[in-house]
Amino acid sequence: MNQENNQVQSQVQQLTPEELQKTQVLNLQELEETIKYEKKTSKKPAILIAIIGIVSIIAGSSVFTLKALSAKKEDSMIQKKEIIEPQEEKVKSTELTCESIKLNKEDGTDTILKIIYQFENDKIVSFTKSFTIEQSKGNEKGLQTVESYKKVYQAFLNPTIGYQITLSPKGTTGIIITVNVDYSKLDMTTLNATQNTHISTSVDYPKDSSKINIQTDMISKGLTCK
Repeated sequence: MNQENNQVQSQVQQLTPEELQKTQVLNLQELEETIKYEKKTSKKPAILIAIIGIVSIIAGSSVFTLKALSAKKEDSMIQKKEIIEPQEEKVKSTELTCESIKLNKEDGTDTILKIIYQFENDKIVSFTKSFTIEQSKGNEKGLQTVESYKKVYQAFLNPTIGYQITLSPKGTTGIIITVNVDYSKLDMTTLNATQNTHISTSVDYPKDSSKINIQTDMISKGLTCK
């Protein structure tokens, strides 16, 4: 009898819920008919068949109950795993602009130094410098100074990976030096030492310098920052 029960359970596990339900209904119908028949002939076989039928139905119900509980537990574990998975840190991008304006200098020029620093999570990632030198209005000495700067800056025009520099005219009486630095590409060891001899072309801070330290240093050098 144990062998028969094992076979019944094996067949029940392969059935879908809908197929099992239909099978159980048919089994009950067949069971009722068999019992009626056996009652007419013998009581013991009827009782035996009834017991087998009830055991089979209970076994089928137990299998599906266990499957349902197992699936529910698995879903709960997956949801829990999704909840506790760490999320990526959000990048906070900010900017700092520092500027110095000097007018009517002794050399007959007006100069404007403007630096725009870019930060991610308050660590420097890049910056752009622009340095404008222009003749002060009506000062002839300034034209000579501008021409002298044009020649001097030729030594600074040596770009490298992560460091780009250009010189362009500012009207007819001035020039603009522009420097772009990307710390993700720049290798400081490849930077020409000449670049650090003037604030307009220098890389003043190493990679990952903090925003507050740069701002404090720029203000101490006479620049206004916002």
